[in-house]
Amino acid sequence: MTAARGDGQQGSGLARTALRVALFNATANALLLVGNTYAARCLGAVNVGIGAQVQVGVQQAALAFNGGLEMTSVRAIASGQESAATVARAVLAFRLAVAVPLALAWMAWALATQEPGVVRTAWLLGGPLLVIAAVQLPFVFQATERMPRWSALTAMSALLVAGAYALFFRPGMPAGSDLWVLVAVGTVMAAVSVTQAFAGVHAAAPAPGMRWRDTGAVAVRLIAQSWRYWLLALLIFVYTALPVLLVARMQGDAAAGVLRVCLQLASGLELVFASINGLLLPRLVRAREEGEHVLRAQQRSYLRTHIALAVGALVVAALAAPFVFDRFLGPQFQEGTAPFVVLALSRAVVFVGQLAVWGVIALRLDGVLLAATACGALTSLALNLALIPGHSLLGAAWASVAAEAVIVSLCWLGQRRYRVVPA
Repeated sequence: MTAARGDGQQGSGLARTALRVALFNATANALLLVGNTYAARCLGAVNVGIGAQVQVGVQQAALAFNGGLEMTSVRAIASGQESAATVARAVLAFRLAVAVPLALAWMAWALATQEPGVVRTAWLLGGPLLVIAAVQLPFVFQATERMPRWSALTAMSALLVAGAYALFFRPGMPAGSDLWVLVAVGTVMAAVSVTQAFAGVHAAAPAPGMRWRDTGAVAVRLIAQSWRYWLLALLIFVYTALPVLLVARMQGDAAAGVLRVCLQLASGLELVFASINGLLLPRLVRAREEGEHVLRAQQRSYLRTHIALAVGALVVAALAAPFVFDRFLGPQFQEGTAPFVVLALSRAVVFVGQLAVWGVIALRLDGVLLAATACGALTSLALNLALIPGHSLLGAAWASVAAEAVIVSLCWLGQRRYRVVPA
């Protein structure tokens, strides 16, 4: 009976936390939905496409400092192997050491290759966006089970972005206007989120010499564990961000802009899903410490709820799509209706399949996840090259569904083959 009460209390605690995170994420999602669609309407498909290419380029460059450290940091903190404060300092120091020179090189490249004008300015803004990306520390909130606070910060950021669009944007905005908003809001929110991340771990400041020695040692340990995840980050780029660049090259900036809007709206759906999934990894890591059978039992207990929520969200997205694309965004974005629904399906697959991905990470089957993601990336690349020329955005969307389905299936199979060897 005691164990049952404990399970019930743990389950109710998860439900309450998930509800709080869901409320914040739903708020952020609604704000971003309105803000991004209004900004897209003011910018036009071509200018959205230019901004999309800059943002995808930033994501690609950020792989140099982002790849791998998120998952290994959550695992190290949740398992008690490292302190949250030391991990946060180590990751932040490493990322800035890489991001600042990279941002300067990015801006030098933009000055050398782009003609003077708004397009060059848009590409120059990729430099500060790189630094802003480097100082994000969501893994600290996730590992210490303070996701409601991170979700509140995300909602605040969405409010500022949407508010800036409402105040300053009008039809005919030049290329890069959306990037100026992202830089301004991102700078403010980066400072706030870093402050909150360190305030939440209640770390006493060590002596300067000891701090740097500990920081360096932890950074080396995390990087040594994360090389597979670094490759994963590169492979994830292939099937999430690369399609925008392929569409831009094969179909033009306007098509890339429409696809970017579809991806932004689908990512809003994923933000809602993350209300639940973001809470599960630390719990599954601790369940694995109790035994592999406990981990499997937790995954099974979450599966039905995940499927029901995914189906419900997909129905809502399909019903809302015609209104958003046909009536709100206008004729130049109308072709995005069907691709958005298909991309929403891919987000639903990710939501349900994240139980398998988290399980593989908790079991430290990093090779399984790497192999699954490699297969998904190859599937995405092959299908994008085959389908985009003839089917444009719809081909890119179905390639996303196929890639996610391959990754999820291989993770489930890999975990099912895992067996604990008795000591």
